[in-house]
Amino acid sequence: MSKKQWREFIKQAREIYRETRPVPCPALGNELVYFNRFGLNHLTRSGKNLRSIYEQNRRIRLFEKASGIISNAKSVHEYRKLEKKIPYGESFRISTAHFWAFASNEGGRTVIVLVRQVNDGVKHYFSVMDE
Repeated sequence: MSKKQWREFIKQAREIYRETRPVPCPALGNELVYFNRFGLNHLTRSGKNLRSIYEQNRRIRLFEKASGIISNAKSVHEYRKLEKKIPYGESFRISTAHFWAFASNEGGRTVIVLVRQVNDGVKHYFSVMDE
């Protein structure tokens, strides 16, 4: 893929992502899962580091399945809770992140979608991967 084609692919992926509406998740009591900048950023980056073109391409193509997997999830594949000390003035506060993983067999491979909630914020799409 040429640089021009790659830029167009990324542009189209961002447009598709931004057009994705919140979906209810049956496994989370039909709470809405939003698609915000955190999930969009995670498609192309891991923390502050840019993912390889191969990895970006793979995740963007898998993203097409994310909304459907979330809206059809009947159970949680895995749950994790992470707590982190954050400097707050002269002391610290605890920030809590909840992660729910939903798995689906798609075309002979398992696709996993992560939904995250930070503190009391909204639940949002965070990542997609395959096993």
